[in-house]
Amino acid sequence: YNTHSCVGKDGKSMPLRIAEVISNQKPDIVALQELDVSLRRTEFKDQACTIAEELQMFFHFYPCLHVEHGQFGNAILSRFPMKLVLAESLPVVPHLRRDESRGALWMEIRLNCCSVQMITTHLGITVRESISQAEILLSSRWLAHPDCKPPIILCGDLNATPRSRTYRLFSGTLTDSQRTLGQRKSSPTWPSALPFLCLDYIFVSPKVNVRSVSVIRNRLTRMA
Repeated sequence: YNTHSCVGKDGKSMPLRIAEVISNQKPDIVALQELDVSLRRTEFKDQACTIAEELQMFFHFYPCLHVEHGQFGNAILSRFPMKLVLAESLPVVPHLRRDESRGALWMEIRLNCCSVQMITTHLGITVRESISQAEILLSSRWLAHPDCKPPIILCGDLNATPRSRTYRLFSGTLTDSQRTLGQRKSSPTWPSALPFLCLDYIFVSPKVNVRSVSVIRNRLTRMA
């Protein structure tokens, strides 16, 4: 769920409004992108902490970018205990958008029956950059790591359409939750009056309950 620094169409930054959207769907696990922490533009609030406390969920925030005396990045929230496995920056293409670093966050979420490997990311907007970042996430440091065993969930704002090479790279290893449910066309996630692009995804391994994951994803897409 790309929160855009919790700024709505009215131009107001309201983390509690984001928390309300999430609460209405009653999810067990949430991945958030573009959160501010201690930045002047959003009243120096710790948006990740504010949302997690309102939802009474565990959380971990990873700053992809340090701005002034604050941070900007992604977070994973969970109703279940979890531990950090890996969080680090992703490669950027030289001379392209040096103003916004990218990163990924991998948490192991401990359910009663098993542990789920959860990875969230926000990839670059250029084709060259997103492909390079996808290849890193598919490497032995991330998805191909011996500890990254099913069930696995990889999700986030990939800035890639279903016909892109970036999408094909991920779908070669994992399954798009919408495709598993029989959807021939991906639901649009680009926030606009008439959304037509799908840029955000939940990829899963076969052992994940795809139906419950996808229902939550689609509801949040409509509310974003």
